[in-house]
Amino acid sequence: MRSELALKPFKKAHGKTVLDPRAYPPTVFSVETLAFMPAVQRERAGFLERLAHLLSAPAPRRAFFILAGKKL
Repeated sequence: MRSELALKPFKKAHGKTVLDPRAYPPTVFSVETLAFMPAVQRERAGFLERLAHLLSAPAPRRAFFILAGKKL
């Protein structure tokens, strides 16, 4: 949540905007796992603010590609 990848999940490859392979949206299972974390159960303000900011970020409006190996 504090990484540079969270701020800029896109990069340029082959002249097109590509989603970085290490960046992926949270799944239902990862959100469910978060519910059982002690930090969330105790409602630690700093952690929950960062988490809420990450999960509430709008989807990008620009088109992007996903790089699989060397193919787009």
